[in-house]
Amino acid sequence: MNKKLLLSLLSLGMLCAFAQGPITPQRFERGAFHQAISPHKIITKEVKNENGVENKRTNKAKEEQPSYNVDFVLDFNTEKQSAGSFTIINQNTEFSSMRLGLWDLVCGSNVASIPAGTYDMIFHFTQLDTLDADCVNLTVIRENVTIDQDMQLYISANEAKNHIHFETLTPTGETLQIGTYTLDENWQMVLMEPGNIDDCLFQNRITCSDYGIVYYIKGNPGVKMVSDYYNSKGMLATFDFFVNDVSDRYSFYSYCTAFKEHEVFSTAFEAVGADGDVTFTNDPTKYIEYEMPFKAPYHQGEELCPIIWPIAQQKYEDFYSTIGSVLDPIVEGESIKCYLDAKVEDSPMGCFMPSLELSICKETSNQWGDIDYVPVISSMPLTIANGNIRLANNGTDSYIFKVPNEPMLRYDYDEKTENIIMYPHWPTHPAFSYTIDKAKGVIGNNCPILVSDPYQYQLGTRSNLVFLFDYLGRYGETSEGQTEAQVSIKLNREEFTTSQGWFMFEGMDELMSGEVDAMITNTLIDVDNLAGSNKAQLHYTAGAEDENPPTITMLHFKDSNDNMTDRFATGDEGMMEFTAGDFNFVGRSGVAIHHRYAPESVEVSYSPYGEDNWNELPVEEVPENYWPVMGWFYTAPLASVTGEAYLGWFDLKIRLTDAAGNWQEQVLSPAFRIDNLAYSGIATPRGDNAREVARYNLAGQRVDSNATGVVIVKMSDGTARKIIQ
Repeated sequence: MNKKLLLSLLSLGMLCAFAQGPITPQRFERGAFHQAISPHKIITKEVKNENGVENKRTNKAKEEQPSYNVDFVLDFNTEKQSAGSFTIINQNTEFSSMRLGLWDLVCGSNVASIPAGTYDMIFHFTQLDTLDADCVNLTVIRENVTIDQDMQLYISANEAKNHIHFETLTPTGETLQIGTYTLDENWQMVLMEPGNIDDCLFQNRITCSDYGIVYYIKGNPGVKMVSDYYNSKGMLATFDFFVNDVSDRYSFYSYCTAFKEHEVFSTAFEAVGADGDVTFTNDPTKYIEYEMPFKAPYHQGEELCPIIWPIAQQKYEDFYSTIGSVLDPIVEGESIKCYLDAKVEDSPMGCFMPSLELSICKETSNQWGDIDYVPVISSMPLTIANGNIRLANNGTDSYIFKVPNEPMLRYDYDEKTENIIMYPHWPTHPAFSYTIDKAKGVIGNNCPILVSDPYQYQLGTRSNLVFLFDYLGRYGETSEGQTEAQVSIKLNREEFTTSQGWFMFEGMDELMSGEVDAMITNTLIDVDNLAGSNKAQLHYTAGAEDENPPTITMLHFKDSNDNMTDRFATGDEGMMEFTAGDFNFVGRSGVAIHHRYAPESVEVSYSPYGEDNWNELPVEEVPENYWPVMGWFYTAPLASVTGEAYLGWFDLKIRLTDAAGNWQEQVLSPAFRIDNLAYSGIATPRGDNAREVARYNLAGQRVDSNATGVVIVKMSDGTARKIIQ
């Protein structure tokens, strides 16, 4: 390890706990400090979620009402402790100590003016000597305090005497233990004593049944260091809660994801109320195992870095971690084992979903030794339902519409109630979520759909075009297509711009009106060693009342036994299901919303792979499966598919048109396979601009360009030809 890097990281501090409170359904803040010295790199995702929606509690607080001076008398050991912050909250409003002007809380008197009312109050104290302390986070809660006159309130850190400890056991029944390291004379980390895990990530919360999450801790405890240069200890206890006596209105949750090489295991615990020390642990025999196969097209032979992102959803609100950690690299054909012991389906703690992401691992040349993470495949979150691991499908933010400075907007507009509705980060449509035994394919081994969201907007005096899209596979996985796809845009039928990947143009008034035509082509697709593509066309009128084209939001296939697969013995057993909608961007009072409308027409057709010979496929809407954030639900049985196709593979075309005449059309090639309609041989050529992507011998084995004899050359447009060399 670079010495300059090590010293810089040490200056950040060794503690990877991040504490923040409160979080309400109107306010999401993210952040994390990461462990400085770790055998695995910790990465963070920058996510801003100040949504611009005024807090309803704050609105009510603006009504005229008397205020009173409250003297918060804080008592703590100034040599070993500090007062971090406090929050007062009720159904109408919430105040943080900083919002009340108390930026630096002191031992003794802290006076603030607070509107009359009855509040819960949450006070946080922190141990200063964290490297030696048995506890770090002390929380004192006052329930239902009525403020109707000037008053004094005494709070002592010593009240936080109840130790709530969550102890996760590995699948072999051992308590989590991270390894011990030292530094040699070259400042390189040397393992002294191995642990039973490589690392772990925590999300622990205090939640009130009336208000939701009021305090959380998240992060990574780090490894133990013993050396002449620096000493520390890994602090699993850092994530415990120390609290005063509280009623059953308060619950305490712990979500833990640990990993060892290519194995990941997750637990979730819940404690209600506090009136003494308590330790919760899991039964290691209850872990449910799932092995996750991946396919990363066009990256055979490259080392891939699996990254773990813990996500947790509660009945009160959604919260996902912005801190992830990198597992040991894997190559194509290897897999990751997941063990879940987080059966919380019927619990108010909601569901816990560790999410895995696969990226290319590339060392950069800069002095800090960073790793460049290029997204390849993102997996879906996993949860447990009725004793089975379930894929929480659609694990992306593609259709949670994005606006300037709001990478992950969580609100939608309901025309019926005229309310802004909050949706969780993972809006898992029941029809697209299923137990893992039903997933018969390999993640990444399919031709994805394109989910689009282009819109025009005015920001001050500047006009802007934001052109966003993502690619979703059959299981909801994302791929690198959103950065590699070729985009060509015409304005009023004239060539306007070309780009690679989605983009944003600023300060160009001509973008605010006129007919826009876009062609988006993604050829980084490989399905069963067939070169594939997604070719999408969008047409819409910028500046019109409805200026967005409709979009498909999810698509999958299933057989007559509800197995999720796009490969069938006969067409009679195949069914396509998809969602689509017309989402029109509207800015109102600083809030970005989308009106939802059903597409005016939905047309689906199929063609034998590569032949451009299209036939209609009957489509039926299923009104009861409408899902606000994803749109309208459609089915298309494959029983009517006829004609022979190369190896049984068929292409798919979907065209959506709205009432204003805007439309989206995309061709997925190849999309599904029907074995009894298959022929073998060479696919018909279909283009002059194709490039070679692979070579195979007559046994179907991949060969290099120097191979002799009869060779089958696969092209980027899906064609193939025989050559002799």
